[in-house]
Amino acid sequence: QQTIVACILTGEANETPQAQTRTFPTMTRDLYIALANAQRIKNVPGRKTDVSDAERIAKLLRVGLIEKSFVPSEDLRELRDLTRLRKKRIGNLTAEKNRIQKVLEASNVKL
Repeated sequence: QQTIVACILTGEANETPQAQTRTFPTMTRDLYIALANAQRIKNVPGRKTDVSDAERIAKLLRVGLIEKSFVPSEDLRELRDLTRLRKKRIGNLTAEKNRIQKVLEASNVKL
């Protein structure tokens, strides 16, 4: 069996490991994936190509010089999703209560 190493780099401030890992859940079965922050990998001066960059990153990963980002388990990602959804729904509920209160006050209705 052949081992394939994939290194997914996140560089944008709004990108998260969770967003990256969700784009390829079925492809990860036979892959070792290392998620790393691109800002932490030093740029090397000289001619650059995607191939040479990929080879350099693979070498750094092999010798352990790339600090891997934390990737939560599927269960933890689901829990985080549910927690975010609950927080959003509670926020919507509070906003609706405030809107109703404002409409009632504007209509001089006292509760």
